[in-house]
Amino acid sequence: MKTEIEYILTTGIEFHKGGELAVSKNVLLLAPSSKQLKHTVAMKQAFFQAISSFESEKKKESTKTDEFEMSGSDVLSMLYMSTVDMEKFFNSARELFKSGAALLDGKQQFNDLMIDKVSVEDFEGMVGEYLINFIIASALKKMTSSS
Repeated sequence: MKTEIEYILTTGIEFHKGGELAVSKNVLLLAPSSKQLKHTVAMKQAFFQAISSFESEKKKESTKTDEFEMSGSDVLSMLYMSTVDMEKFFNSARELFKSGAALLDGKQQFNDLMIDKVSVEDFEGMVGEYLINFIIASALKKMTSSS
């Protein structure tokens, strides 16, 4: 399992680095630790809540493939189509990123001002990639092996 991934923002974020103003598009997403459990549990639970409503449809289709692949945007689309409270979900993601799970320029921990500057598109992209690579990676492996 990965311990970190790099996400490239479409729009750079200004922040203070060594007393000077810097701009970066690079975000290092770090695998969660037990410190972030309250945020990751809420997000993982939301995923399983959403997937449970789609499981019956998957059984109806009964199209088996050798490979099961899902992207971050696929997961977010599924969440949006479910009854998951997306405001609560994204607030959990925001707090997760501020807790040290996302570092701007690979070093700078996000704070409220910095995360407010992230576009909706970029924030959703970061959340989707984080979900796929860290929070639900093990669940997706189990789904693949049971197909």
